[in-house]
Amino acid sequence: GKLYNTKKTRYDAIDLAVEDTDPAFASNMANEARAKVNELAMKLIRNSQKAVIDGLKKSVADKTTYLKFLNDSLYNLRKRHNIFNTASQGEAYGTSIVSLEGKVQNLSSQVSLLKKLDGPVDSINVLAAKLAGTRNQLKTLKQNIKDYNEGYPSIISIEQERKEFNNQLLYDKERLSKLESAYSSDIEAVHVIQQAEVPVIKSRPKRSFLVIGAAFLSFVLFCLWVILQDQFNNNWKEQFRDA
Repeated sequence: GKLYNTKKTRYDAIDLAVEDTDPAFASNMANEARAKVNELAMKLIRNSQKAVIDGLKKSVADKTTYLKFLNDSLYNLRKRHNIFNTASQGEAYGTSIVSLEGKVQNLSSQVSLLKKLDGPVDSINVLAAKLAGTRNQLKTLKQNIKDYNEGYPSIISIEQERKEFNNQLLYDKERLSKLESAYSSDIEAVHVIQQAEVPVIKSRPKRSFLVIGAAFLSFVLFCLWVILQDQFNNNWKEQFRDA
């Protein structure tokens, strides 16, 4: 029969036993077998880790390239639509247009009133010039707001996509760093609970079996002796009677 045995314990551990006539050889065989299992397991684990690391490296490189593309697209959109901050710029535009429209109405009313009252020409000209300048500012502001409204949805979309991609890229980089650290570390795949040691008691033959076997053999021999003795006595009696 085979001189080794492997079994799974109730604690999900692997129990490996080797038998040989040489106790030291049996101990070395068990330890070498465990070392070989550890070597094979480490090879499988490292191959798996290497495949994951290579995949993550490619993913990080692809995400980095795409993130650069998003940054370039965002820069070009902001430059084209003159948008530098979607949150504060929109609020500033809203405040400015209300202020300028109010200023235009106020100056327009003053100019109309002075003209009706035949006010000083110089004053009317000054107010008219201010009104024209304010109207130009309002016109420019409205054009800026139009550009802002046209570019706002695309910029918001790219900003959100860039944020998500950047978070995913940071996560992949952190995961890659941990995997590379684990890959380069020297960690055993098999956790040894107990090393195989040179046995001091034979595993076979069992002493109890020897005792039982010897007793059974003695019983059989005794029975044979009794039968032979009885047969011998019967033969001797028959010969004596015939004589």
